[in-house]
Amino acid sequence: MKITINGAMLEVDNDTIKKALEENQEAIEVKSDVLEVRTKEDFEAYTNNLRSESKTIGEEIGRKELFKELGVYEEGSGAQKSIEQSVNLLKSWNQGNVEKAIKDSGSEPDKQVKVLQKDIDTLQNTIATIEGEREKIKSQFNDYKINDIVKSTILSAIPDTTILPKDDMVMILKSKIPTKVEDGKVIPIGSDGMPLKDPRTLNVLSYSDEVKKFFTDNPTYLKGASGGAGGDDSLGGVGSKQNLDEFIKEMSELGYAPNSENFNEIRKERIKSGTLAF
Repeated sequence: MKITINGAMLEVDNDTIKKALEENQEAIEVKSDVLEVRTKEDFEAYTNNLRSESKTIGEEIGRKELFKELGVYEEGSGAQKSIEQSVNLLKSWNQGNVEKAIKDSGSEPDKQVKVLQKDIDTLQNTIATIEGEREKIKSQFNDYKINDIVKSTILSAIPDTTILPKDDMVMILKSKIPTKVEDGKVIPIGSDGMPLKDPRTLNVLSYSDEVKKFFTDNPTYLKGASGGAGGDDSLGGVGSKQNLDEFIKEMSELGYAPNSENFNEIRKERIKSGTLAF
């Protein structure tokens, strides 16, 4: 018997299927030399790891070719494996050239030194570029970690009864409750940039408590709300839809201009969920 899985055909011996049915087996193990099956999660992990490894290999090849052009690469040294090793190799090569030029300068030391100085300047620029790239990557990774921590914390604090998709609520809460990350923990901050504290105990308030307070003050963001002290955050009473002018005003407060990418994405989601008139 031939079985098709997502367009890929796999042939299974009829006797194997018959035996499994007769013995009421819970599962059939099928091995194939022509078909490889992965779960979606495993395939995404495989793809991401492959992309990361390809990027790393490409960077190593680029550094190796540069060293070969400079005549400083020794096969098997592994100097191209990391930015730190590359920088150390260039610094060592630079120092060796300085000492050799001074020793071999002979009757035209000034000319030799000038030529060498030009090479030194070029190398220093190369080193500065590599170190700058390293700092940029470190900064980008740090920003990614912080943003991921903030988003995860916000998502975990949002109740399941909001009338808007949770991604919309994340953007709204980021605007309404400023935060910063200290020691891997998200804390709410005031307009002065300092952590919000309980006036009775001076303990730093938890972010989840601030989110609860937000929904208490703005119940119309929750399903089944009958109105309340929502003020400008209100989307109208139960059963009503936010009109376009109200939506534009809300997006402007969040910093999203009409027809911007975020503006259009949120508008589509709300029209789909039936909370925005169009």
